[in-house]
Amino acid sequence: MTLSAAIIGCGRIAGGYDRAVPDVADPEAWSATHAGAYLLCPDTVLVTAADPSDSVCEAFAQKWSCNNMYADYQDMLKEQSPDIVSICSPTHTHIEVFEAAIFSGVKGIVLEKPLAIDLAEAERIQSMAGDVPVVVNFTRRFNSSYAEVAANIQTGVYGRVLNAIFRYTKGLVVNGSHHIDTARWFFGDPVDIRLLKTRSGNQDDPGMDFSLSFADGTDAYFLNVPGADFVFFDIELITEKGRLRISQRGQQIAFDDAIPEPHYGLFNIIGPKHTAESQWKNCATRAIQNLADCVTKNAQPQCTLDDGIHVMRVINTLKEAS
Repeated sequence: MTLSAAIIGCGRIAGGYDRAVPDVADPEAWSATHAGAYLLCPDTVLVTAADPSDSVCEAFAQKWSCNNMYADYQDMLKEQSPDIVSICSPTHTHIEVFEAAIFSGVKGIVLEKPLAIDLAEAERIQSMAGDVPVVVNFTRRFNSSYAEVAANIQTGVYGRVLNAIFRYTKGLVVNGSHHIDTARWFFGDPVDIRLLKTRSGNQDDPGMDFSLSFADGTDAYFLNVPGADFVFFDIELITEKGRLRISQRGQQIAFDDAIPEPHYGLFNIIGPKHTAESQWKNCATRAIQNLADCVTKNAQPQCTLDDGIHVMRVINTLKEAS
């Protein structure tokens, strides 16, 4: 069964991040966008999209050969009746767009993070969803290398985590939320949330230094890197057996074993890096495939509305503290 798909909001994550349209005949082709993912996913076809900007619609239609473009997403939902919808519109519109999509009878939704502008709206979105499967696009949830790291942490392959540091640029909501979701994935729900410092920057989405403590005894520190003219995500975990580092926005993962110090032989040190490229390509396609499987095979979302709600609760606590 091929599912008809629609995109609401035609900005960078919708189709702009791909420099070129991926070649479906190329087995190595990958995409960082919803439009490219719908093209590469064998169970979906992009049939329509909506954006209030005429110029954005024109550019999107030309790039992605999408002829059914709309300025009004409600008209699109009514006239095209897509099976599944990607909500890529600005965060402050998510709740109204989500409600319209649910009311139109869609079979599934991919919702960009953050869920909404605040916790109350996020909880309303969750209550509206009902039985409709919703995949939240925290992209690292669809990186199988991250999944392996999470499993290794939870089964003790690396030994106990002794220290965890997450660094990020830009704001807490836009960028820091990825780290919060990853930390929950690795360690479970935090039992203590502490604001350490509010950084200067975007008033609506400032960077924050904060800590999360978890039931297994792990303390994780989240440090904002202010004023950087680049995007930076970095995770470093010191464990009983060595050091795990995830860098380049999740593209590289390295584990440095604890090895005997070669000169004295009296203690261990961190050994040479064993670096490998993670499965970061095609996270978008895996997210779309996950939703298609939810609709056609009763699979479960790999990143759920509940996951998104928990992230919003941490953000809400930090904002109240500031």
